[in-house]
Amino acid sequence: MGNTDCPQKVLAHSSIFAFPSSFEGWGLALTEAMSVGLPCIGLKKTAAVNELIIHGFNGVLAKDEKDFVVLLKHLMDNPEERNRMGSNGRAFVEQFSPQIVWDKWEDLIRETIQEYWE
Repeated sequence: MGNTDCPQKVLAHSSIFAFPSSFEGWGLALTEAMSVGLPCIGLKKTAAVNELIIHGFNGVLAKDEKDFVVLLKHLMDNPEERNRMGSNGRAFVEQFSPQIVWDKWEDLIRETIQEYWE
């Protein structure tokens, strides 16, 4: 569909986030999709994706490309399940909000300084 300067707006008008990457470092696009309440589908073998998607909770993890098609169709046919997983995903990614992450970094830095000066 091309490029956008407003990914959150585009995601908010979607129903499912299909993420077929075979290799991924973190999955920023995946967490952005979850933050707007989209259920996600990815490959079980893909690192980071298989840590962010909890199968049956905030999305589904496919065993392979054929299973990806089956699970995507399942999500497409089940709006109630999509809504439930999307809500769970939105709550799940709150742990990565800037304030929570900054607080954890600050705690780590304070603990490290304290250990160093003891």
